Amino acid sequence: MNSNIKIFISSPLIRLVQEFAKRVTVYKPNVLITYYDIYPLSRGDLKPTRYTIKNRERIGELMLDCGAFSLQQEYRNRSEDERERASDELFEAYKAYTELAHEQYDHIISMDDRFDLDSMEHNLGRLHEMEDIGVNAIPVIHNIYDPNEISYFIDNEYDMVAIGQCKGRDDLRVLYPVVDRLYQAGIKVHLFGKTTPKIINHVPLYSCDSKTFLDYGTRGKVLYWNPENKGLDKTDVIYFPKYQEKPDEGKGYYYHEYKYLDDFKRYIAHNLDLDFEAFKTDDGDFYRELVNMLYFANLEYEVNNSPLLP
Repeated sequence: MNSNIKIFISSPLIRLVQEFAKRVTVYKPNVLITYYDIYPLSRGDLKPTRYTIKNRERIGELMLDCGAFSLQQEYRNRSEDERERASDELFEAYKAYTELAHEQYDHIISMDDRFDLDSMEHNLGRLHEMEDIGVNAIPVIHNIYDPNEISYFIDNEYDMVAIGQCKGRDDLRVLYPVVDRLYQAGIKVHLFGKTTPKIINHVPLYSCDSKTFLDYGTRGKVLYWNPENKGLDKTDVIYFPKYQEKPDEGKGYYYHEYKYLDDFKRYIAHNLDLDFEAFKTDDGDFYRELVNMLYFANLEYEVNNSPLLP
C-alpha cells in the first residue's frame, strides 16, 4: 500500500481553485466539498457541477462529505427534535444526490450525524442505507478506543474508513495503533480536520483535510513552510492585521517584524507569480487563501518525503 499522504483542501470557492490552477501547473489540489454547504443545490459559487464537471481537470482527488458536523454546529442551540429532523432531511437529500452523482467523486463519506462514543450502530444504519442504493460510502469512526469498532471494518473488508471527531485522536499513543492496524489490514484511512505535522508525520494515513487555509486567510494569517526553521514542523504564521496595528500574542509574526520576509516574498513570487502588495488590496483575503493552499501543497510534499513514514 502507498503510504503517501494526500492533503485535501476543504470547501475552497471555485474561483480559488481556478486561480491556483493558473499559477501552479505542477500540482493539482485535492478538494473536499461539503454537501451541507451546497444544499439546496442552488448556492451560486458552490454548485457541485463547478467542481465535478466544469473544473474537474483542475482538481486532484475529489471527496464529498455530508456536512453533518456543520449541521450540528448550526443547530447546537436548537432542541434535540429540531436537530434530528434537520439531520434526517439532510440525509434524505444526501442519499438522493449521491445515488445520482456518486461516480463523479473519488470518495464519498457516509452520513455520520452522531459523534458520541456509542454512535456506531446509528451511523452504520446510515452507511447501510447508502450502500443499499449503490453508493460505496466511506464509514466514519467516532470511537477509536473500541477495538470492536475497528474490527468490524476490517472483518467486512472495507477499502477505506475515516476517523472523525472523537476523543484520543490528538494523542499519538492512541491514534497510531488504530491507524496502523487498519493500514496493516490494507484499509486506507482519512483523518478529518488534522494536518498537524507532529501527527501526520508519524501515522500511515491515506489522507487528511484542512480548512485552515480559509480560516487563517480571512483572519489575516498566512502559513509559510520556512526551510530555515529547525525541527520537524517548519511552519511560520505571518500576520497581516486588519483591525489592529500588531497581532495578538501567539498569533504569529507581524509581517513588518518577520526576519524572513524577503525569503517569503521570493517564495510567493517564484511559486505563484504573486506580488507581496496583493495582501494589502481589497482582495487580500483571497490572496492569503491562495498562499495557504500552496502551503498545504508544500506540507504534503514534505510529509511524503519524511523518513518517519513507513
